[in-house]
Amino acid sequence: MTRHNTLSAQILVALVFLAWAATAEAEPTFEAAYLFLGNHPHHDGDTGWHCDTQGIAHDSEHWYITNSCKDDGCKGTLWKVPATQNLALPITCNSGEVSCLVFPTDFPDLEADGINKFGGLDYFEHEEHGAYLFVMSECNVCEDVCNYYSDLGPTITVIDADAFSYLGHFLVASWQDHGAWCAVHPVSGTVYSAADMVGQTALLRYEVDWDALVSEPPVLTLQPLDPFYLLDENGDPMELGVEGFGGGIQGGTFSPSGRLLFMMADGIHVFDVSTGRRVVRSTNGSGHFNYQYDPGFFVREEPEGLTYWDLDAPGTPDTPDIGGQLHAIMLDNDNGGATTEDDVYLKHYSVRIYVDGTYSGEEVGTPDQPFNSISEAYNLVWSRLDGEWFPGGGGAIIQVETPGTYAEPTTLFQKRLALTSDDGPVMIVPEP
Repeated sequence: MTRHNTLSAQILVALVFLAWAATAEAEPTFEAAYLFLGNHPHHDGDTGWHCDTQGIAHDSEHWYITNSCKDDGCKGTLWKVPATQNLALPITCNSGEVSCLVFPTDFPDLEADGINKFGGLDYFEHEEHGAYLFVMSECNVCEDVCNYYSDLGPTITVIDADAFSYLGHFLVASWQDHGAWCAVHPVSGTVYSAADMVGQTALLRYEVDWDALVSEPPVLTLQPLDPFYLLDENGDPMELGVEGFGGGIQGGTFSPSGRLLFMMADGIHVFDVSTGRRVVRSTNGSGHFNYQYDPGFFVREEPEGLTYWDLDAPGTPDTPDIGGQLHAIMLDNDNGGATTEDDVYLKHYSVRIYVDGTYSGEEVGTPDQPFNSISEAYNLVWSRLDGEWFPGGGGAIIQVETPGTYAEPTTLFQKRLALTSDDGPVMIVPEP
């Protein structure tokens, strides 16, 4: 996997640097990951972690993946998998470098409260107190462990990520009826969540008592904060989640700066955190931001969790056949979801749009099918410099693969973007 130093390129055009200076932002970010790269795994039903897969997160060296439980013996499981492991190949719990925590053996406190399912999760590293996993947990009706309608309700569970051990859980049923996921803001440490129901107009937010969490014994205590209201592209109140299989809000993850929130419902929806406005949503079956799935009764493909990990950055692990920044699960619930023969997809999206002036094939903007002009790549960039589209973040990276001179329109560089080239200088001149 090619690693790129984003701002080390020799791009001979002053306009892009003037564009950065024109913004009020001292350190512009480029986090608009939306260019679909492909699936890996792709329709795999023997990975080991494929059974009712719910969520995905990461630290600097591992993937964390959650499963729900089913009556056929599929257990609620939290996986810790080395990033160097090929996720399309079979793995086994607690074999080699793969670690697992499994209901009910590793979670007697959760079992006592009628909790047996892990949902979406997030990794958070506190600058003083260590690294944690926050996992949405609740009852799933399987093996007569709990009653979905009468047990305690949704719970947020915290795991010591380094020791990979349970620390505590906190019931949030007073504020949300059910829960499929939670995400932690990477700067504030605030926990976000939502009920797994259609028609959600706001997200729940919780403040963590970090001193209690590092006490002996550790105690997870959450305090509700004001909701995060969802607005559409025009700034009007909106509902997220649609009727039908898998139509609720199934997952969420923040970009590294915390300026963008990517949420999974009927596809991927991207929100600007500073305003609550939706910036863009994925398409289904075509386009550059393609999250393809079929929720029909006889197929039952279901959007699940997602995570943001820049696997193109220098120093990241070698992740077999996986690149890009945004990574999203799609679960194919085979046979109506009643067996362990589910198939899992992991979809990957890039913030980097590729250009090669010598390329003559079909143009998509990916490494294998780059555009042959910078202006074509520019047309895909989301944000405008005046902040009207992205008050708090966004922007993309245009990676020029072949050095040389590119004749482009003089109207370029009215958006937030970075131009990079690893192989030599690139000069941009006005087109004739």
